Amino acid sequence: MRVCKDAEETNIRDVEETNIRDDEGSHLLEVIDDNTVLVLPMSLKPKTIDLQTMTIKTIFQGRVCDRCKLYKMTNDGKEFICISRGRRNIKVYSTTTGKVIKIHKSPADKDLRIDDLFINKSGSTIVAKADETFIIFDIVNDKTCTITPKDLKMEVLSKVAAVCPNGNHAVLSACKIETTEEWESEPIGFLWNVQTEKSLQLVDSVYHMKYKRIDSPLSVALDEVQFLDDEKVVSAHDDYIIRVWDVESGKLLNRLTGHSKQAMLTVPHDGPYFLSYGFMDEEVIKLWDRNNLKCLASFKFDTTLRKLHFCGDNETFVTSTDNPVNIVHWSLHGGGHTSKAIKDYPKLQRKNYNIQLEIETEEDMAVEPDDPDTDPEEPEDSEEECSDLEY
Repeated sequence: MRVCKDAEETNIRDVEETNIRDDEGSHLLEVIDDNTVLVLPMSLKPKTIDLQTMTIKTIFQGRVCDRCKLYKMTNDGKEFICISRGRRNIKVYSTTTGKVIKIHKSPADKDLRIDDLFINKSGSTIVAKADETFIIFDIVNDKTCTITPKDLKMEVLSKVAAVCPNGNHAVLSACKIETTEEWESEPIGFLWNVQTEKSLQLVDSVYHMKYKRIDSPLSVALDEVQFLDDEKVVSAHDDYIIRVWDVESGKLLNRLTGHSKQAMLTVPHDGPYFLSYGFMDEEVIKLWDRNNLKCLASFKFDTTLRKLHFCGDNETFVTSTDNPVNIVHWSLHGGGHTSKAIKDYPKLQRKNYNIQLEIETEEDMAVEPDDPDTDPEEPEDSEEECSDLEY
């Protein structure tokens, strides 16, 4: 069984395309469908572009936050979720109409500024990190709760978090500054039940004691976490081991070994596989079976990966590298697996476009009286931006 390149490495310079970055630095946020992309001009007013006509399709209502341009797409690209202008609330757009559908407000008694977002595919549960507080928005039941380090019997929150596909659970992370228990001095996971508002620790105490006994530099500190499905959660740790946990009980189900460095996880919403990428000089990707947790194939790169994404079929995936920029499409062959090869997809049409599209206009800065986002922007002398755009 092997992972195969379905085509020769394609240098991106060989594919002629329309440049949708304006002189001021607009950003491509998301490909909504085969004909539509979402962009964010420097005016901070999202817009969609029709790729067939190369015209502005939809101009969104209001503007996004200047200091925290985080966003998430939900409901199969039908909704665009971002932070309100003052970073206090969550704003939900329709990508079809560009109108604000809903604004989910943080608790009124707390002046919290959101700096990170974690959302499930349907958008039914949103976890926002704001300073030293996690805010959980239960959209289905119209409830909001806040979680502080004290609630987890910890001292500092970490930025690692994830939301279960059905929205009933989330994994949060926190640590202690000074503690007699070594695992608590670095981030550990907490499985939070959204309905009962109770938590379970996700700690591999066996390996913690093992490292402590032999005075190892390795630790079980949490690096990344994602849900495989409604029943299992997968996490990557400082000891280069990937662990799988039971969602209901918090029990450790499996340890996936093979990486020699810290690993990043790529888990599609659906499909039979997930990926891990060992970086920091290892440069190895491993393809895992989502059900039996077996490693199906691995591949070592000669250079650092820039991006690693599953395709829309949730079976094949694409990698990209810098210097030179190469994009490669991968699929699994052998062992009864019949991933669709790239030759089976419609061929890309290579066309030259010389279209000047004015993405940003003076009207973008005009105040809209019907804009439901009334959260005032932060003063210019407040702290610096919390995050760059997420690509």
